[in-house]
Amino acid sequence: MDDIEPNKRNLRIAYVVYRALQSIPVLLALLVGLVVIAATTPYDFVGLTDTQYASGYSKAGWRTLSVGDSTSEVLKRIGEPHSRLKNWQSVRWTWELTGVEVVFDDSMVISVSDPKGVLAGRIEQGMSHARVLEILGVSSKQEDVSNSEIWSYSRSPKSTHYWRVFLEVDATTQTVVRKTEEFYFD
Repeated sequence: MDDIEPNKRNLRIAYVVYRALQSIPVLLALLVGLVVIAATTPYDFVGLTDTQYASGYSKAGWRTLSVGDSTSEVLKRIGEPHSRLKNWQSVRWTWELTGVEVVFDDSMVISVSDPKGVLAGRIEQGMSHARVLEILGVSSKQEDVSNSEIWSYSRSPKSTHYWRVFLEVDATTQTVVRKTEEFYFD
């Protein structure tokens, strides 16, 4: 009789362990889902940024825009941008493996796009071509963007972290050539 009780207890322990092991994939899937949601959800909803969007801007309108759309379509869908910056003698260097893009105007950095967060603030506005080369090395692509405008639909009034939303528009054809939405970390 004494031999039966320990066996029942061992069976109960084995059953509990078995059930716990069955729930690990579910818990792992739940954890992965939470990480994906946190990584793709704008932080504005918890007040971690001070992003201000242009008055006509909406996420729904933004989603309808594509490269090749005319500026008149853009203005109908999301209104006037906060600002328009004309690229006079600008060139964009791109490091395709990291997704980093740096725009120079007159040999100085005027814009940095770092969608994967690899730079950690090492490239700043006003830096020279030479300094960027020292830090990042030779870019995989260089293109003339002097005939374009940057239409910014968001800004940070306190110059802190915010969602940067902008379009690059070809000034000659009046069409969208690039659409960017990224978290700018200051």
